[in-house]
Formats: sequence, C-alpha cells, structure tokens
Amino acid sequence: MPTGGSFFFTCKQLMHLPMIIRFLSLLLMLILSDLLVYSGCRRTFFHRGSSSLRKFSFIYWAISLAFVLYFIIHACIIGIPGNDFVKYRSYFVVFAIFVLLYLPKLISAFFVLVDDLLHITIFLLLKIFEKNQRTKFTIFMRRYRLLSYFGILTGVVFFFFTLYGITKGTTNFRVKEVSITYSNLPAAFDGFRIAQISDVHLGSFYYQQSVEKGISLLNEQKPDVILMTGDMVNVVSDEASHYVDLFKNLKPAYGKYAVLGNHDMGDYMKWDTLEGQHSRTDAVATIETAMGFTVLRNAHAVLHKNSDSIVLAGVDNWGLPPFKKYGNLNQALTGISPNAFTILLSHDPSHWDAEVVSKTKVALTLSGHTHAFQIGFDYGNIRWSPIFLKYKEYLGLYESGMQYLYVNPGFGFIGFAGRIGVPPEVTIITLRKKS
Repeated sequence: MPTGGSFFFTCKQLMHLPMIIRFLSLLLMLILSDLLVYSGCRRTFFHRGSSSLRKFSFIYWAISLAFVLYFIIHACIIGIPGNDFVKYRSYFVVFAIFVLLYLPKLISAFFVLVDDLLHITIFLLLKIFEKNQRTKFTIFMRRYRLLSYFGILTGVVFFFFTLYGITKGTTNFRVKEVSITYSNLPAAFDGFRIAQISDVHLGSFYYQQSVEKGISLLNEQKPDVILMTGDMVNVVSDEASHYVDLFKNLKPAYGKYAVLGNHDMGDYMKWDTLEGQHSRTDAVATIETAMGFTVLRNAHAVLHKNSDSIVLAGVDNWGLPPFKKYGNLNQALTGISPNAFTILLSHDPSHWDAEVVSKTKVALTLSGHTHAFQIGFDYGNIRWSPIFLKYKEYLGLYESGMQYLYVNPGFGFIGFAGRIGVPPEVTIITLRKKS
C-alpha cells in the first residue's frame, strides 16, 4: 500500500510541488483548521468573556500544542527509521494521533468555513438593501449558526469513529464470503474454497496475540487452499521470524501459496547496491517458504483434484509509477494450456487493467495493496474510500466479461495505526460451476 505520508493530499498538483512547499501547505491547512474550529466552537457554544470559554480555550490550544511537542520529541529521539522496523512502526502511532486530532477538525472546519462565507454574504446583502442592517445581521449571527453546529457535532462523531478505529479497528477481523460462478470451471473444483489474505504487514503489530486472532479466524474457515497476495512485511524479513510456527500450522489440503508485494520487494528503502535489495527480497521469500508457503515468483503451480486441475500463477509486484514492475506475467503463464482454468496472484490491482483483463484468459485475479485506504465504507453492495482517486479497483469484487478481480482490503495495516470503516479481512472465495 502507499504509505500514509501523503494522507491529506488528494490534489495531484500539490503532490508534485517541492517537499518544503508541501510541508508548509500542510502546516497552513492545519493552522487554518484549528482556527476555524476554535472560532466556530466559541461563537456557537460560548458567551464572550465567560469562564467556560477561557477553560475551553486553554484545553483546546493545549492539546494542539501537546501534539506538536510530541511529534518534535518523537522525531528527535527516533530520527529516520531506515531498516529498523520497530522505529518504522512507531511513526504509525504518531500518525494515528494526528488523524485522531485533525480528521475531525478538517471536517468541522469545512462546515464552519461555509457558515462564515454564508454570513458574510448575508451581511453584504443586508448592507446593500437594508438601512438597519447591523441589527438584523447581529440577530441572524446569534440565532442561526446551524452549519457550524452541525459541522462541529459531525467532527465529534468522527472523533469517536476514529478513536474506535485506532483502538479496535486493526484487530476487528471479519470473514467476507464471495461466490463466483464459471462455465469453464473443472467439475471437480465445484465448491472449492479459497482463503485469501493480503498485506499482513507483520511488523506493524505490537502484540503477537493480535495476529494470532486473525490467523485463528482463518483456520476456522477450513479452506481448501490459502493464497497470500503480498506484503507479508513492512521492511525486513526479521518482522516475520516470530510468526513462522503460527503460519506453518495452517495446513489446508491443497497447500499455501504467496507472492511478493512492494514492501516485500523493498521499494521504500534505500539500498547501497541492487544486490543488497535482491538479497533482502530473497530473505522475505525464504521466511515465507519456512512458513509453508510456495512463493510464486513469476511462476505457476498446478492443483490436481481427481482427474481435473486448475492453475495458480503468481508474479512479483507489478505497479504503476512510483511503484516498479518486477512482475513478468508472460513468464508466469508460460507453459500453461490455453484452456486451463487459471487464477493469478498479483499484489497491485492496477495490473488487472493493464495486462490481464481482455489480454489473457486468466479467470480470476487476486490482489491487495490498496488497504481501501484503511478509511472508508464497505457494507453490502455499497463501498467507498478516498483511495478511488488513485485506484479504479480498490475493494471487493470486479468483473469484466467472465474475468474477475477481487481486491482484499488487507489483514494488517501500514502508515496509519488504525482502520475506520474498513476492517481487516479474511476472504473466502467459493468457486462454482455453472450448470
């Protein structure tokens, strides 16, 4: 998944500006949101000069200042994390606190700003058309602050949603059942159950019990095969060393298969040599093999059931810029019969549109990577996430003709130590043969 450093920048032009300008733009936006929310609260809920206003003002600005000091102290102590995954994940907590404080403020600030613009417009109209405009404007200002009131209450609601997402959201694992019907599915595989997990990000978890909870839920589903679609770690293979036995104890009848994602490939780290990066990537593949996974690196495997078979193909991470194209789909599909029922494991869903759909006979592609931004909404057939600004396919099942893509929102988390409205998921896909 793209890390959380550009969380609030949805404008592509802003992202191309120099780092210092982006930082100053963010700082200005935060200061403005603080001022707008404070002024909205002051005018809506307090009388000028009251003791309750003084107490509120002290608490409000003390919290904002405390976060700034906390960030500065943390940055000075931790510094640049480099390849240290413990330091790396410590910034996720900082970012979670940032989101907790400023996501609700940004929402509230929008409504307060609209409210202010509305009142300014009314003031100007009254000044033009009414002689006694000051009295009427004063009465209006005192009685009608509905937008500010609504915005602030909405911000409070989002604060508690965010608080829940940070404290409970990352371990609130769910099972998502999906059934897909094919006319060309080999008969023996009718009812075949595939468990997909993705973006485990073991280095993000502080407690092993959290991972055990999700793996236990996976094991309870008794799938025929387990497929892991990339990003087992954040930075280095050491993150996974304490979890080898946990994953090794998963023993579905038709095995476990995995591919490597952008974090597994080391895209977020700086390497002195290309050989150094390759050895680090090989170390991730090695530890996944120790867990019992067959790692498909631009390769394929055949699953046999009775006299029928299906093919599992897998590629190293293939992404659009700034992500690199390590995957080689042609290599992975080489030697597969044109009529074979093929399932592709490819970490980044961008690959589906670019090289798979309408260009191959791959029946089902399984991806992850997006995390659905870890913020969004997914209920029934309704889904939404801000990540749609970057990814056309970002969550759930997609179809084009008789080719399908499923994008798993992730098992772990990255960047932001929380999940709001998009819980971590174990996907169970049941293959059905059309009668």
